[in-house]
Amino acid sequence: MKTLPKFGSGAGFYVPAQRSNVATKTSVMIETCDASLIVSEDDNLLDVLLASGHEIDYQCRGGYCGSCRVKVSSGSVEYDDFPLAHIGSDEILPCCCRAATESLKLEVSLRQADCPQQGDLFDGNCLSKKK
Repeated sequence: MKTLPKFGSGAGFYVPAQRSNVATKTSVMIETCDASLIVSEDDNLLDVLLASGHEIDYQCRGGYCGSCRVKVSSGSVEYDDFPLAHIGSDEILPCCCRAATESLKLEVSLRQADCPQQGDLFDGNCLSKKK
């Protein structure tokens, strides 16, 4: 498993956000299929995953479309506002959540070397072509 550099803030399952105004930030360990990241509890999960080179589709960045849906193996997240898109009990929408536990394990992989970062779901940069 590859350990990636520390990133900004965090995400998991729905827990109403209730943060104090105290300026203490906790580090969160995020494990994916092939990497580990240490982020701040305040980091947006989608931003962290994209910045670290993970392959993840997205569209709305607000919890409406469900394009960024990711399975969670362990840990939980909190949302500022509960997302409108349907999510299963083992899924999160990283576009609108952050970590609520000290560790979070997600079922998402790094992008393949020959696949540049997609701007969005319909970009088409990494679609395989049939011959």
